[in-house]
Amino acid sequence: MDKQEFKARWESDDQGGGINFDDIAECAVAWGVAAKPRTMPIDQVRYMVLKAAGTNDAEEFNPVTFDEEVENKIYGQLELDKERGVLYFHSEKTGCTVLRICGLQFPDKFGEGELDSLDVTLKGIKEHPVSYVLTKPK
Repeated sequence: MDKQEFKARWESDDQGGGINFDDIAECAVAWGVAAKPRTMPIDQVRYMVLKAAGTNDAEEFNPVTFDEEVENKIYGQLELDKERGVLYFHSEKTGCTVLRICGLQFPDKFGEGELDSLDVTLKGIKEHPVSYVLTKPK
């Protein structure tokens, strides 16, 4: 996809015209913005691609100012249970687990390198019949 097509799709609706992070990474490589975008923070890659395409809202995604604008940020610790395929996020403030994602498959060596990253895209989510409560990490 060229820059003009990207810009037109991105600005076509509030969901970015269906553009996903794979599209962004592919554009980053194709346009010479980043050689290995999947080894970089995706927020940074998204911003660089939006700037290169000349989108009207690129600055809204500037990672330098993004953290200052987020009102409901939760600081904490990420825990990966590779054996069970579960990702947990524990809130620093409350000490509770505030996010649990199950059913993940991690590569064998995941988490052992400096450039590892994880992109969790949830599709076809169905309501679960059981409600979960926040729990304190062990």
